[in-house]
Amino acid sequence: GTSRLAAPVEAETVLELLTKLSGVTVKDKAPTYVGGRMGRPEKAKHREMRPMVHVLFPVSLAGGSHRDLCAAAKKLGVSVEIVKRKCPECKTYTIKLKCDNCGVDTVHEQSCPRCGRTLKGGYCGTCKAEAVLYQKQTVNFKKLLETACKNVGCPPPKMLRGVKGLTNLDKTPEIVEKGLLRAKYGVSTYKDGTIRFDGTNAPLTHITPEEIGVSVEKMRQMGYLADTHGLPLTSPEQVCELKIQDVVIPKSAGTYLVQIAGFIDELLTKVYKLPPYYNAKSPDDMVGQLIFGLAPHTCACILEVLSQR
Repeated sequence: GTSRLAAPVEAETVLELLTKLSGVTVKDKAPTYVGGRMGRPEKAKHREMRPMVHVLFPVSLAGGSHRDLCAAAKKLGVSVEIVKRKCPECKTYTIKLKCDNCGVDTVHEQSCPRCGRTLKGGYCGTCKAEAVLYQKQTVNFKKLLETACKNVGCPPPKMLRGVKGLTNLDKTPEIVEKGLLRAKYGVSTYKDGTIRFDGTNAPLTHITPEEIGVSVEKMRQMGYLADTHGLPLTSPEQVCELKIQDVVIPKSAGTYLVQIAGFIDELLTKVYKLPPYYNAKSPDDMVGQLIFGLAPHTCACILEVLSQR
């Protein structure tokens, strides 16, 4: 037999060609695409250790399952691994950076981790061990709490959560005053001494003052003088292009930042005898403040300006 070539089929689109060749109507699966992003407001939450920690101060097993310093204060003496420092003037031992009696800087005391002898060369020839800067010592938590409460002018809390042990090189703890103030303002510390708030980073290019809850006056103070059309910014409904390194944060983050600001201000005034910095009473006071954003995979912070309470 003989074969004949089929007549060419003409079509403007691939789908039309498939329809003519197959005899079956083939339609586009998605004729129109609408792009958009979805934020995750439920992800935004302050970050804390489990169990929660107010102060990086070792309490061993004396604080129970909560690592409570108040519970440890009810015991006569608690033995913990902690830094050992010595005053060069009065020769007294302490865990503080400055001597309470002389006010001079204290120095580390090296000791053998096995026999406990004081070392000067950094090595114990008897035990064949390297010297460490900490030692197991008895801590009077009752006196420690009373002194800290007196310094910050607040009564002892019902619970002050510490840690079972320290992991830094010389096992230097935080001052208990920090823990008292963190407990007062309802914030907790992470294992590196920072107070963190976790949020999902999402790109944002344009905002209106109304949708982020910031007044036009405040927007103008932060440099937003015109909208995207170049018109003077006078209405909260005008669209503005977000400036580089300005960020919009969840309202829950603004509330937590006010608590952090209160903690920092009282720490400055009560402990370091310096003037307060933030004086924040509401989330509105945090608008325009500088914050550091830290991604999990980087080692450097990005300085940013808050644009929402």
